[in-house]
Amino acid sequence: MSVASLYRTCHREIRRFPDSYLREFFLLKLRDDCHTILHTKGNDELRSRRLKRLGKEAKRLHAANQRNVVAYDKLLSIAYGRMGKLKYELMEPLLTDPSAPPPPPLIPGVERSRPPVYSRELKALLTSGISHTTRPLLPEDIQRPKVLGGREDPKSEESRIYGPLSKRREVNLRKKFFAEEWKKVNAPLEVVAERPLQEKGTAQDVLDRAGIRGFGFQGLGLFAHIERMAGKRKVEDEAGTTATPAKQPSYWLRRRYQVLLGRIPILTGFVRTQKPNQTGKNLTKGKDAISYSVNMADYAVRPSKSRTPDQMPELTADHLAWYDSAERTSTKSKSGKRAK
Repeated sequence: MSVASLYRTCHREIRRFPDSYLREFFLLKLRDDCHTILHTKGNDELRSRRLKRLGKEAKRLHAANQRNVVAYDKLLSIAYGRMGKLKYELMEPLLTDPSAPPPPPLIPGVERSRPPVYSRELKALLTSGISHTTRPLLPEDIQRPKVLGGREDPKSEESRIYGPLSKRREVNLRKKFFAEEWKKVNAPLEVVAERPLQEKGTAQDVLDRAGIRGFGFQGLGLFAHIERMAGKRKVEDEAGTTATPAKQPSYWLRRRYQVLLGRIPILTGFVRTQKPNQTGKNLTKGKDAISYSVNMADYAVRPSKSRTPDQMPELTADHLAWYDSAERTSTKSKSGKRAK
């Protein structure tokens, strides 16, 4: 199949999507893919692979319009930065901290031996079970990764038996651990600034007053758009007005976006109240007054098998009463069967 034929096929399928953002994203992606194929000259094998990839994309677009769950979820993951190039672009600002001083090099005089810097936003994402796709890290795991083993400490038993860990090896292990762990994190679309008894929002002017840096789709209302597609009746925008969708999406479509919300963490930056000390100066200044937390949207849906203790609801007295009642009923039914 030619490039022009595949372009028309994909374009026809993309125009059928009920999501305006999804249509715009894949129309731009289709244009770039076709442009790349047409400008691939002198390498027939590479051109053939790219053309075959575009053919698979056309089949996925058609399957998504036929309500194929796997195909539609894959398209949502690509378009909203859950995987692929967009995920790296969303996470890239969080992999550095311009306000933090660079750590000293592990090898004196070698600049490339500096350990990676964990920004406050990244630490919150790595230590939360909501944003981490596997088991979240502990704060001590960030300071001293377990991949280093016991040889890092020259006084440890392993160090005395096998010898101390070389600094070059430690540099490589720390960088490898950093690269592996941030890739296991679901990237937030933006950050929410919150101040005690004051304003809360994602607009850039709100972030500037709170001293929090923005990133990703900051202030564009993309997360609110996903909430509307997930079935939220009223969504408050940056201007403070409440928008109500004209038509409620179908149950199947709402479910797809509810599952997507389960993979989009909400990163909130809290500005702690600064109390003056005896000399009249603030006890906390700058970034020390900001802490980050990770939450999940009310409409989010996540598989139960991926839940961690901090994602599960607290056990109440009603739950305990129901559990005791169910256990007594189960015991009576078993004893009745034995009596027969």
